[in-house]
Amino acid sequence: MPRHAFCLFVFSAQCLALALPTKAEACSCLAASVEFIAPADGAVDVPTNTRIWIGGVDTGPWLRDASGAEVAGTVSSLRSRAGIVRIFTPDAPLRPGVTYTGYGGSPGSATFTVGSGPDTTPPALPSITSRQHYPGRTFGTAFGGSSCDSGDDRLLTLDIADRAMLTLVDINETSNLNASVPEGPISVMSVEHTVNIGRTACINTWEGTGDMGVRLAAFDIAGNFSGWSEESAEVVETVGCSCDSTSFRQAGGPLLAALGLGLLMRRRR
Repeated sequence: MPRHAFCLFVFSAQCLALALPTKAEACSCLAASVEFIAPADGAVDVPTNTRIWIGGVDTGPWLRDASGAEVAGTVSSLRSRAGIVRIFTPDAPLRPGVTYTGYGGSPGSATFTVGSGPDTTPPALPSITSRQHYPGRTFGTAFGGSSCDSGDDRLLTLDIADRAMLTLVDINETSNLNASVPEGPISVMSVEHTVNIGRTACINTWEGTGDMGVRLAAFDIAGNFSGWSEESAEVVETVGCSCDSTSFRQAGGPLLAALGLGLLMRRRR
């Protein structure tokens, strides 16, 4: 291998190492606000008192029956720092056995079939099963510089059990929820099995640091509300971002160096 080609390989390998975070979950933009629509496309036996829920967009939703006629109803919204969930509530129960299409959010529409009756049972209270602390971005650089643009990123990820359609998090009793509508400001919301509290490159759900009181609640697809859980004491770590040359070594520097040595030995033969 020509010397210039070998140098190009080593340089490219080092650049590849820079793109490998040691805590990928904390640095992933996939953890940010997600667009969704519920009921999901193809859902069956949907309760007659279902609402249409969309996340990540600021327009809609609306509902049409199988003939294309628009269903009358009202729209409300839940808002947090990370985004918005909009809810369409029909003025009357949907007709059993009829197929409807909800519009809005992503993928843009969802067609579902209504079951035989309403759902009036509140969902179970969500609970925290584990916690992970990510005190900062861990992207490093092989050349001794820093890839951080902030020194105080931090993230607390809560794994949630008994999750219903939408999990709500109230921090320090700052939420002002009207559960019967539903509408109001909420500290954090999630449709995933995890809840992220804090701030990283892509997530900005909470600016506070240190100790905080956390309560959980949930809505199901019909808008039944679980009520709030007892408050638990949580903490968002305040340790700064760790961006240094060690990240290159931890992210695969030794392996890349071995590959480079092998090519060099091959060139000398």
